[in-house]
Amino acid sequence: MIWRHELKYLIDEATFRELYYQLRPIMHPDYHAAAGGQDSEQICSYQIRSLYFDDYGRQGVFAKLAGVDPRHKYRIRIYGDGDQVIHLEKKIKAGSLTQKQSCPLTRSQVECLLAGDPEPLIALLPGPDISTGRSEQLIGQFYAEWQTRLLRPLLLVDYDRIPLVWPDGNVRITFDRHLATGFYRQDLWDPGAGLQPVLDHRTLILEVKYDHFLPEFIRALIPLAGASPLAVSKYTQCATFCRQQSWEDQT
Repeated sequence: MIWRHELKYLIDEATFRELYYQLRPIMHPDYHAAAGGQDSEQICSYQIRSLYFDDYGRQGVFAKLAGVDPRHKYRIRIYGDGDQVIHLEKKIKAGSLTQKQSCPLTRSQVECLLAGDPEPLIALLPGPDISTGRSEQLIGQFYAEWQTRLLRPLLLVDYDRIPLVWPDGNVRITFDRHLATGFYRQDLWDPGAGLQPVLDHRTLILEVKYDHFLPEFIRALIPLAGASPLAVSKYTQCATFCRQQSWEDQT
């Protein structure tokens, strides 16, 4: 698995447009965005919905806030409200480097997890005489942490992604907008899962990811006016928002 560099920024709508329209003639949308269609401004995007797992002590949140390094978290990710593509993912963070491990799941397997039953995942593991691949390793790690750390589905994170890619250096620039959460809802396929905006609708998250190098023509465009380095993950932003809302509801 390749470790990738990852930089994050908070930007406003004006900065997004300036950067996007400078990069768009050179870079291009990925396959999923191109297949998802364009809006009235011919901008390609698609919806991402992730269900994050955490333990009862919310270690995933506090490890991030405390700067624990390395750290990791698990999530199930779907696109739009469909079930054709479902992945269990483990994202590992070490400094400014990230690594993502992924394996496919079926909707029935996910429904079992949501009901508190991880045992169907055992059927995905190979027998003792068969070598274990990366997907099976991820399943085994997730199952072990479910049982030992008592991982459970906790929080929906939802947003629209506008991606641009460049092949040299495996560069991927994404603009994520309309970040929302569901106040601890777990129903992945409910389009109206009580999603509440977490950021102002004019605020976007810019992510710059690359393998070994970032081309200079891209690097030179990043430090635009209004771009603020972001050290908090979307999961932590949504979890913090839910906690703040819970406090306000009690007053």
